[in-house]
Amino acid sequence: QQESSRKKFGKPSSLVVGIEQRGHPVSICFSLPSSGPKGVYVHVVDINAYLDAAGNAAHEELMRQRGLGVWFTDYLDQPVNAALPLVPPELGQSCSFQADADRLAMTFFVPAESFSQPFDFSTVRYFESVVRCQHMLPSKTAGTLILHPDPEDAASAVLQELVSYAVKLEGSMLEDCDPAVIRHLDVDFLDAQALGGRAGLPDQFGLLLVSRVISAFSFVLDRFAGSALLEARPWNLLQGDQCCFQDPQTHASPHVIPVQACCKHDPIMRSVVERLLRLKPEDMGKAEIAVRDVVQTLQEILRQHMLSRRQKQCLQAAFIRRMRLALPRSIHILAHPGSWPLAGQFTHHHGNALEPGSPLFGVSAPLRRYMDILGLRALKFAAGWRPANEHMTLTREELEKCIARSNARQNVHRFALHIFRQISLMRELAHSGWCIQDALVSVVGPRYFDIIVPTLASDPVEVRVPVAALRGASSMVDYDSLEQSLSAVSFDMQEYEGFPQDRMTWQIKSWSSAGLLSSVIVRNFAQAVQHHASSDAIVVAELKFSARAGSQTHTVTLPIGHKMCPEVFSSWPDLEQWYQIDSDIGVYSQVWSKIRLCQVHASASSNGVYLPGIAAKNIQWFEAQGSSRYQCLVPLKNSDDANQRVDSQDLAILRCSAQQGEAVLYGVVEHISAKPTQFKTKMCNNKNCRATNCSFAHSVDDLKDEMFTVNVRLSDISTLAKQSQTVLLERVRESGFRVQFINVPLADKKGQELLNAIAKSAGVCFPLPMQSQLVLTRSPQVKKGEQEARPIASVEQIDEAMEHPQFHVTFGPGLNSKQQEAVRQALQKQFSVIQGPPGTGKTTFLVHLISAILNLEIDSSLDGQWDQAHSRCRRQQHGQQQHPGKILVCTPSNHAADEIVQRLVRSTNIPHSFITRVYARTIERSHGSKYKGSAHVGNKSDLRFDIRTSLAEHSLHFKTQNAADVRPIQDHLPVDRFDAVVQNQYDAAYELNEVQILKSSRVVITTCTCAFLHSALNKGSATRMHRPIDFATVIIDEAAQASEPDVVLPALLAQQRVVVVGDHKQLGPVVPEKNLCRSYLNALETPFLERILRDPDRLSAKTFLDKQYRMHPSIRQFPSQQFYDSALTDEVNTDAMPALPCIWPEQNERVVFIDCQHPHCFGIVIEDGRRKSTTATLLENNTSLKKLW
Repeated sequence: QQESSRKKFGKPSSLVVGIEQRGHPVSICFSLPSSGPKGVYVHVVDINAYLDAAGNAAHEELMRQRGLGVWFTDYLDQPVNAALPLVPPELGQSCSFQADADRLAMTFFVPAESFSQPFDFSTVRYFESVVRCQHMLPSKTAGTLILHPDPEDAASAVLQELVSYAVKLEGSMLEDCDPAVIRHLDVDFLDAQALGGRAGLPDQFGLLLVSRVISAFSFVLDRFAGSALLEARPWNLLQGDQCCFQDPQTHASPHVIPVQACCKHDPIMRSVVERLLRLKPEDMGKAEIAVRDVVQTLQEILRQHMLSRRQKQCLQAAFIRRMRLALPRSIHILAHPGSWPLAGQFTHHHGNALEPGSPLFGVSAPLRRYMDILGLRALKFAAGWRPANEHMTLTREELEKCIARSNARQNVHRFALHIFRQISLMRELAHSGWCIQDALVSVVGPRYFDIIVPTLASDPVEVRVPVAALRGASSMVDYDSLEQSLSAVSFDMQEYEGFPQDRMTWQIKSWSSAGLLSSVIVRNFAQAVQHHASSDAIVVAELKFSARAGSQTHTVTLPIGHKMCPEVFSSWPDLEQWYQIDSDIGVYSQVWSKIRLCQVHASASSNGVYLPGIAAKNIQWFEAQGSSRYQCLVPLKNSDDANQRVDSQDLAILRCSAQQGEAVLYGVVEHISAKPTQFKTKMCNNKNCRATNCSFAHSVDDLKDEMFTVNVRLSDISTLAKQSQTVLLERVRESGFRVQFINVPLADKKGQELLNAIAKSAGVCFPLPMQSQLVLTRSPQVKKGEQEARPIASVEQIDEAMEHPQFHVTFGPGLNSKQQEAVRQALQKQFSVIQGPPGTGKTTFLVHLISAILNLEIDSSLDGQWDQAHSRCRRQQHGQQQHPGKILVCTPSNHAADEIVQRLVRSTNIPHSFITRVYARTIERSHGSKYKGSAHVGNKSDLRFDIRTSLAEHSLHFKTQNAADVRPIQDHLPVDRFDAVVQNQYDAAYELNEVQILKSSRVVITTCTCAFLHSALNKGSATRMHRPIDFATVIIDEAAQASEPDVVLPALLAQQRVVVVGDHKQLGPVVPEKNLCRSYLNALETPFLERILRDPDRLSAKTFLDKQYRMHPSIRQFPSQQFYDSALTDEVNTDAMPALPCIWPEQNERVVFIDCQHPHCFGIVIEDGRRKSTTATLLENNTSLKKLW
């Protein structure tokens, strides 16, 4: 009965063409009129006619619940076997367009005159029809017919006519500056009139052109429906308004209508749009962002030289995608007809890209979106159709639920499509990486820039690269906010002499390929979950840039993948045993060794010395102890420079290149040795050599490449990568392997060994004070020893040391009751914690504590007690006994250590010979030391540290250099040449005097890292450690600012007592390796005090300093309440404070709170009507730092 009243299409005189697109069910097809007015018939499946049948009420309800259908595609837009259809399969098969099958449809006729300038959407007409599709073309076939027309193919003629109409529509929208060209259409902004310049395009562009044609006509239908459905009557009928059924002329109704609207402008997203358009600062913040400006910016990007057609397509797709994400989101809402512009009254800001443009309502995809079904249903109601079943009408509540589901699932739909694209590319890269020769750069920011992987897909893949990955010991990067570009400088650290020609410079420009030669992208196997499509699931392993050094052009190769995920050198970043570190010393050592190892690798990756990549020959693979290993021959220079040598525990990056793909494997050097028949030491044959009997090559010119055998153990992550890429590795030829080594500082290697050795040294005889605090669960023997152990000193001995001191504070404040309690506790207990909030006198307490310990050690009765209780194991290990009274004071920074030295020197009567400050070897060398017998210990900040002139005489290197048997040798060291004999004599005398000076010292002050790495304090490896000096007491100051390993390792040097001073409520540890995974970074940034004080059993060892001498009471009030349970009290004389200008809200209140999350901090102006809001104005006036002066 329905078919008899419908117009029929599909006869030989009217050819109907359908296009299968990305696996979707076909809901739209096209035909051209055989006679009469010219135009296009667009046929849409009339699914409402099928639903309005007995027995389909369940299908209607199911589709309402689903709201949206999803058909997933891979990164090349090819359909995959994964879909969540909207229409049940049994109904979808009978209603979707198929070849040579009749289907009920809603036909829209778009007259040819509608495509004039501007496009007239009001001329579109629609009616019910029966359509038989004679040609159902796959997308690829349709694209081929568009690119290569076939005069004898009738379907090709229809496609060509559709193309011409689509071009007219796009041209009309561009000329009218309609926001639709950005929001909805897939316009080719470089050459819109030629539809992408079809001549000469490869067949791969066919899919994009087909999608472009379909989106153009879908937009026409949705735009027409958006205007037609602004009337209230069809929606009233859809909501079952009986009055409208009875009287078609009725317009009054209490019902609401669904409309498509845009969300409010997000100021942050607006700033994203402004950066995309490269607006100047004076142009930012304007009311409108013109569509014409967007088009011109994109056209400028696409007109760059040396861009291929594929690169231009990718740049356009990436740019438009970012624009659409930044523009206000389009959603469906319910509105009362009186409060929403009706048909003919709808106005919009002409040419403003931030506005939605003319109204739209989806009707072109009823098999994918339920809201399109409702749109078609409303059009049918407007045309006089009445349903036969009640389930075709909705109540207002049902309509609200449909709209809510549609809005929510539309966002999930976009995200799900992105995830599937990412997973498909991850699967592709699991077997081999890609070397991309035509990679592009999209957005460039101060922290990140994105690399576009050129593919002929509507949504190209982008991989994010942190700017920090480009920085290192030999490269610097600066960001230009106006140009939105990065300027980089690179140089060879070994040959750099500061001349401009030694530097290589290049730029990374946004939306360009300039300077970028190639990039290697790989699957990130550091993710334990195989198909977890996170933001770093795909990483850029290597970048190559074209750089200039003077007038010459060079290629700079930057391996960066491991900088983003430094755990690739070790194992997966998990802390599954974290809950056991308080109960097992072995687990404690294992967990922190794992975390510290990753930190060491992260530091070496970012700041270490990279040796040039070299060919690896005779690669041999083997498995051992559950890990993959390889052995290879590499040519290396036999250099005495530690930065030029390859040693065990250094990092190795093996890159395998072949036509089939790329593989990048990471590991650690286990062993390196010279080939036995080639590498014997030869005498120097340089005639101009100034040294006598020189037995080694001393100049770079004298070095020759020699073959070394290197054994490398792959990390657990790279072992998995090797298993996935076995086929590629087997196909790589000998010349396809290159290896690059990264030097790990010897100090970091030594620190790692010490962490590994914690478990081995635990439980022997009497545990050290710090070992007993690392775990709560201890063996019965240890517990018995702790119970039987006496206090370090009796009350009488402590009273004597404090009341009749030989060493005391001569200048400065005395101790309050809490500070005295803290001193007594520290003197008596093996382990004590002193928490000192700001201004409570922690440094004053330390000076008094050090003086009291020295006084206590004068008591001869303590020597026997200490010997009997604690020194048996030490005498067995070292064969000699030392006085237990030495104190080691450690701080996280050099400045804090110098402050303690200065207070001890100026404020106490402790002899200066008792006080020795130990600096890192790098600082010692920069201040005159000629000692070269040990490894470099220190970091970058040490190289820039200047010793105060007043403190230089207390330093270890100053005392050693001026020793009687060292100064004469140093004066005879040759300045213009190297004499090995004299240098060895100097080093031996230097080391001997260092030990003698430290033995005669009673207080040694240094940094936490130097305490366990400086060769004067610790010699040898962790397994064969020889400590020239024993310390009875170790004091850690500002312990909350150091990571836990930096606190524990120096504290393990204490044989009698450990005193930890700090405040975990203040600034925590500063971890410079921000490229660590979040779990490791959180562990390192958690202060040692915070972790151990979570245990109630350890609170008995804590003393809280509660009197503050620094802050005004009004300043103290907030931190005391917020962080210290209102425990702080004031000992400040406010009357003695100088009067300040009236910059505070109240005279006695010295605090102003600034809302750091307020939009003003982003440069955003909040407006209330036409004026700035009162709240915003007050906040700006009262909290602006400029108004304080």
